[in-house]
Amino acid sequence: YKWAKRKLYLMCAYSGIGKTSLSLALAKYAASLGLVVLYISVKDWSESSMYHKLAKLKTPLDIYYAIYNECSIFQVESEIRMVKPDLVIVDSLKSITNYYADEERMFIELGKRADTLRVMANDYGCCMVTTHQLVVLEELVVPQHLQGAKSHLLEHCDLALGFGVKEPSQRDRVVSTLKVRNAESVSPFKI
Repeated sequence: YKWAKRKLYLMCAYSGIGKTSLSLALAKYAASLGLVVLYISVKDWSESSMYHKLAKLKTPLDIYYAIYNECSIFQVESEIRMVKPDLVIVDSLKSITNYYADEERMFIELGKRADTLRVMANDYGCCMVTTHQLVVLEELVVPQHLQGAKSHLLEHCDLALGFGVKEPSQRDRVVSTLKVRNAESVSPFKI
């Protein structure tokens, strides 16, 4: 798949399967191409945990970081305005702060967040990537495995990829296409 500016991409995996590691690898690759990268980490990692993950990459990343315990969609937009990146990675969509009265409202909010990120990608001319949690550990990921599948997240993104494994200790990830807009879907493959 070709990744482009003004698009929203969703990377989905079960907890501990490598959403952050995959995101950092993408950031590293984009930076090596000379792109300006903004990586926004929300809630999942303390600053020291994030630096530990970065140290595993063995080479320092020449990217902008914003590490938050809590973050609103407005703070995401503020970071984008300041940095003017080519690529924005928001890890993760669900961790952007909001309070829900019930599960149904959470699903509605996830859809709104995805739509807002897509609008920001278009307005600021950047490629927007966000991560999202799967509710089951499976080798072959399908749309029903998305946390909050009822939120219609797939309607808002241009490409959604699922990263699955049979068991957490397995090194290879099976990448499956959950949704693609304006292109042919590819068969699942391993990375």
